[in-house]
Amino acid sequence: MECAGNPVTPVGLNSDPIGGGIPLRDILSLARLSRGAGYLHLFGQDGYARSIPVDRVGDGAMLATSLGGRAM
Repeated sequence: MECAGNPVTPVGLNSDPIGGGIPLRDILSLARLSRGAGYLHLFGQDGYARSIPVDRVGDGAMLATSLGGRAM
């Protein structure tokens, strides 16, 4: 899990939260990506933005919908 609020330092902050969500692979299969799509652009309601290569979206990646028993 990556926190968008992590400071940019050599030592990152990690946690092991209990969360739930939707597998990102499921969402991408419904999105019908164009052939040759290279990046997935992610935007959060709080201004978070990140682009990741589509081929790095593994089976464990998910779009989080809850964290610590609370809806996000």
